[in-house]
Amino acid sequence: AFLRKAREIHALGAAMVVMAFDEEGQATTYQRKIDICARSYRLLTGAGIPPEDIIFDVNVLSVGTGIAEHARYGIDFIEAVRWIKANLPGVYTSGGVSNLSFAFRGNNTVRGALHAVFLYNAIKAGLDMAIVNPGMLQLYDDIPQALRTAAEDVILCRDSDATDRLIAAAAATDENGGFIHENGQKRGRTCERDCSEGRTSELTLESRLCNAIVCGGSPSLQDDVLEALEQAGGEAVKVIEGPLMDGMEEVGRRFGDGKMFLPQVVKSAKVMKDAVAVLEPYMKEDGSAGKRPLVVLATVKGDVHDIGKNIFGIVLRCNGFEVADLGVMVDKETILAEAERLKADIIAVSGLITPSLFQMEELCREMASRGMHTPLFVGGATTSDLHTAVKLAPLYDHVFHSADASAGAVNAKRWLQDPSAFEAAQHQAQEKMRRMHSERVRKPVEPKPFPAGSFLSECPADIPLTHIPLSELVPLFDWRMFCAVWGVKEADNELVGEGKALLDSVLKADSLDVRIAARFFMAGRAGENAIDLGEAVLPMLRQEEGECRSLADYVPSTGTAPFGIFAIAVHEQRHPAGCSCEVCNGNQYGSMMLHAVKVVLAEAASTWLDNKLVAQLQTRVAKPAAGYASCPDHSLKRDILSMLPEGIGIDLTESCSMIPEASICGFVVMHPEAGYPEIRHIGPEQFDNYARERGFTPDEARTYLNHLL
Repeated sequence: AFLRKAREIHALGAAMVVMAFDEEGQATTYQRKIDICARSYRLLTGAGIPPEDIIFDVNVLSVGTGIAEHARYGIDFIEAVRWIKANLPGVYTSGGVSNLSFAFRGNNTVRGALHAVFLYNAIKAGLDMAIVNPGMLQLYDDIPQALRTAAEDVILCRDSDATDRLIAAAAATDENGGFIHENGQKRGRTCERDCSEGRTSELTLESRLCNAIVCGGSPSLQDDVLEALEQAGGEAVKVIEGPLMDGMEEVGRRFGDGKMFLPQVVKSAKVMKDAVAVLEPYMKEDGSAGKRPLVVLATVKGDVHDIGKNIFGIVLRCNGFEVADLGVMVDKETILAEAERLKADIIAVSGLITPSLFQMEELCREMASRGMHTPLFVGGATTSDLHTAVKLAPLYDHVFHSADASAGAVNAKRWLQDPSAFEAAQHQAQEKMRRMHSERVRKPVEPKPFPAGSFLSECPADIPLTHIPLSELVPLFDWRMFCAVWGVKEADNELVGEGKALLDSVLKADSLDVRIAARFFMAGRAGENAIDLGEAVLPMLRQEEGECRSLADYVPSTGTAPFGIFAIAVHEQRHPAGCSCEVCNGNQYGSMMLHAVKVVLAEAASTWLDNKLVAQLQTRVAKPAAGYASCPDHSLKRDILSMLPEGIGIDLTESCSMIPEASICGFVVMHPEAGYPEIRHIGPEQFDNYARERGFTPDEARTYLNHLL
């Protein structure tokens, strides 16, 4: 796949940026960086790619995070560049510099200093080009000596105290406090100071309230709210629409700018909720309530996934919207009835699994049939601009896609400010996407069968229902994935610290039960595209372009080879006690923290299974999940679970969403070239053949396959 893409880029007459990633993931150490680049260089030049058309990016990663494993990220990048220039003649090097300073987001003085010092050293090592904001750069010699030395000590990993010295230097860059913006000016009508300890006594009442929201808490919150109420003449709405909303708007701006991440936004939303709770009795007495635009929010029928919806709701509230969250598995009739009852300005729906796309199509049809004009915003992992333009927009003229919570809030505000201009721009973009989609030319390639001798003859032993001790999963817990669940691209020190505290409490209380079961079969091919397990014959879909791969290719057309099924579920036995996230108290932040821990524990259990199989078989293992790119039919979960022990404890909704949510269900491929062929689109012929082989009714075929057609 790597070489195929490289040849296509070369055929277009372009150079190529080669990131330092391989089958094991991202290179973070010096040795991994140079090993991957050396291997890539051999492969590419061997395939006829000129060295001068190769640009290596060896991953600029965040320094100064306080996490020991990150201490060498700066120097390892610089030394890897030096090695590449000395040992891989003719190539260029590059890097995305902003990644370096994510730990200091919000303090552009320190970020600019880090970037300047980093570039100064990297260019000397041979760095050719970089992605960097030139307006933020400082002249190396003009950086104050203490700050420059501290930045250089961190980047070059001179000693273990370097990060502490840089943090101290960072604190000294803004002696008077204040929210630093790109132009160096403070922002916010009443948010005059930052979140530093010991400064609250200097602030005005309005600033204290605003800072409580932005900083995620204040010991004097209740007293300050009541004092503000008294100053406002008892009018609670003035307090809400004044300093409290100033704080929420600052949070929304910072989140949109990438200066606050989701965990901090959730904490801010909780403080806002607590402040409003103090005011609620007085709001009832004086009847004050500001009318804000209302969004009806729901996860569609058949889908239980709500973390993305919850995030969107939080960000909407931070941007001044009222949100009526209807929960999960909400049918279209309920969504539209509530929207009508509440006189909603916007309807927003979310979905993670692909059958949710069909539910969104049904919602669009119903809204069109009712002659509605309310904008419908769709989002979630399974949605896309393309699907919205090609499948939804022709059904309803006011449907729009948002890639994430931040984009969704921005779109909602843009629509509110000028509906006609927003919809005209969206319709133009959707029409362009439909035109490009219709002009797309497919050039299928005949699938190349794997050599007969490449299939394994040994079948691993089944794994009966097993309760994996949590202590075995902690070493496999992926903190980067944990941060990614929150929408944080880089490891966040505070977030990881709270996650570790919760994980420790889970371990002490033994409050989560991680279950796994797997079965293995000597399987063969049935026809071209089906796998015969003996107990069941499972049709598989096949790519219609590129390599034309199918999961069926991983078993032989004559004879048999091992093929498996597995499921993992994380069950909650009891709430952990004593964690800082207040999970037992129903706190939304704590609940989301626990959700993230459970999701990553499920992935750790998946890695646990990988390790067992690789150690036994000495071959590559892939575990494509049912309903995702390699086998995008969620109904396959029914077949898999029917052949596994009932004690795994996974229930399916009518659309085959799994309960509990932190569950994985899929196949096990054991082959030297095991991988994940992505099936994004199929033609009508394969659609009809597969539906027939699965025994689908027309409605079932549309539910599980229509997004591929």
